[in-house]
Parts: sequence; C-alpha cells; structure tokens
Amino acid sequence: MKIIFLVDSNKESGLGHLSRNIVFAKELKKKRFNIIFFVTSYFAKQICFKEGFMAEKKNNLEKYNYPKADAIVIDSYHISSSYMSSLKKNYFLRILISDKTPKNCDCEIVINHNLYAKNLNYSKFKHSKILKGPKFNLIDKKFFIKMKKRNNITVFFGGKDNGLLSFLVVKELIRFFDQKINVLIAGFHKPNKELIKLSNENNLVKIIHNKFNNSILEKSSIFIGSSGVVAYEAYMSKIPSVIFAKSSNQKMNSIELKKNGFKVIDRFSPKLFAKEAYKLFNTKKKIQHNFTYGTNKIVNEVIKILK
Repeated sequence: MKIIFLVDSNKESGLGHLSRNIVFAKELKKKRFNIIFFVTSYFAKQICFKEGFMAEKKNNLEKYNYPKADAIVIDSYHISSSYMSSLKKNYFLRILISDKTPKNCDCEIVINHNLYAKNLNYSKFKHSKILKGPKFNLIDKKFFIKMKKRNNITVFFGGKDNGLLSFLVVKELIRFFDQKINVLIAGFHKPNKELIKLSNENNLVKIIHNKFNNSILEKSSIFIGSSGVVAYEAYMSKIPSVIFAKSSNQKMNSIELKKNGFKVIDRFSPKLFAKEAYKLFNTKKKIQHNFTYGTNKIVNEVIKILK
C-alpha cells in the first residue's frame, strides 16, 4: 500500500512537523507501506532522503496533482478545508495532523499528540476518528529508553532560530556550567557568527548544524529551549528542562509541561534561563510520567481502516 505525506517544513514552520511525520513514516514502513514525501524546503527533502524516503520539494502544497495512493497524510497550516475535501476522490484515507482544532475538516483521522489535546473540543468531527493526547504520541521510540549516563546540556530554540537566541543563552550558561553544551541549529540557516566565535573560543560549546534525529538530546541532563517538539521529546525522555513558548500552540504546550515538572520562562531572558537551569542541575530535579511509545497505536488504527 502507498501513503503520501504533505508536510510543511521550512524557515517559517520549523522542523517539528517533519520530525513527527518521519517517526510516523518509519512505523508505517515496518508494515511494508510505500512512502512518498512532498515538503516545502530543500533541507526537508534532504532529511527525507537521509531517512530512507522518496521526497519532492513543492513551494505550495495545494498547487500540485499528487499521484494516487491508499492514504494521504497532511501536516500543514496552509491546507484549506475545501482542498482537504477535494482529496476524497483520490484517497480512501485522509489523515490530518494538527496542533490546533481545525475549523472544518473533512477527513477520516485527526491526530493531535500534544499534552494539551485533552483540553480541545473535537465533538463536531462526528465522522472522524480522533487520536489525541500523549497516548498517540509521534515521538521516536529511542526517547522512551532510559539512559544510564546523561552529562550534557542541549540548547535548541526551534527551526526558526539561526543560533542568535542560543548564543545569548549559552553566553550566560558558561558562567554556571563546566559540562559540554550542545547547540542544535536547523539546516535552514547558517549558524550565527557570534555563536561560531563562542564555540571556537570555548571547547565546551559544540554546534550541531544541519543534522536531524541525532542522539544528542537523549544523552542530556538538561534541555533548554523553545516549547516545541524537542521539548516534548525531552519530556518523554524525562529530561529536566527550562523552556520558553514562541507561538500560541507552544504556549498551550508549556502550560501542560509546567504542570509536569518543566520550568517555564514567561519572557526571553538569557540570565534567567541560565539561573533556572543551574537550579535544576543542583536540585537533581526528576521528571515522572508513565507514557510509552504511541506511534504504533496510530499505525494500528490506519491498518484497521485500510483493511
């Protein structure tokens, strides 16, 4: 069986949409599904290739006639409800992945894997299967494996950041820590020059650029950054974190993560990030939850419908 993925992943939308769909696609591939990605940047296309998937780059996901398939997965804020409805003639199963409650959606499955999804009202989607909350998480299985040794700090302010925000925070962190600090920068950007200079001058600061799905985070003792997908990965991996919300859905995410032990900074303050991270490190803060890998549960629902 064939499944097509339409995914926004560029300087504006960041990496989160793509990373969760790669996890989804890998689980489908285990069940012998053929996968094709259509994405909105060359960096996203490159990631798909590296992860073993065919991919094409499209500037506008709506303006293209896609090949027929058994199912289509859409993860984009720029797909209209009318376009979603028009896909019914070519795809038996339409799957929408969204961090928000869509105003109107004609599809068979809606997925919102965020912690706050339990608070959203999906009652109007009477003909859609709703898979919501962390039970149906799209987080890589490796983040649920307990690591024996964690001694690094990971800093990542999302796919939109070229390293400027990270530089400002890391400049404060090195006053408090003598651990290695890994700074993640998405391949959409060239790393900030000041950050490069700081890394060259301090051998504890390492820039991880143009890489995807690496094992840096899972080996970290603390995560510092925006309240996006990487923060969710840190939560599932039970890594104490200091986070900052950069968008509306991240604000909803940060509220739930705060309830579950994360330190949430209300305003961007490099000094405050460093001080709170130092407190976390010294108090040996522990994150507790009983969630397990959830993407296999989503794939089971897909197979039920396609049988």
